[in-house]
Amino acid sequence: MGCMHMNPSQVGIAIPAEIHEQYPENVQKAWEILDDWVKQAQEDSEDGYLKKSDMPEEIKEAMQLILDTPIPGYDGAKGDKSCYMVKLLSALRD
Repeated sequence: MGCMHMNPSQVGIAIPAEIHEQYPENVQKAWEILDDWVKQAQEDSEDGYLKKSDMPEEIKEAMQLILDTPIPGYDGAKGDKSCYMVKLLSALRD
């Protein structure tokens, strides 16, 4: 999950396709599930905010798996260090 569509000054590790493909299949699927929800939630949001309380359990579980899984090739850095998750976590309300 790259960060090209995000603020270029955003900190974190970009997850280009070649890194994404190194994740186990269940983590790749978790990224896809979460990203699909984020895109839909942004479209549906009246105020532009995403709310963790609006996340279905499946989305919360996918997000937690991503946060807890080391990023391939980044010496133990986990998903919470990816620029995608840094931005998402800072955007979530409640």
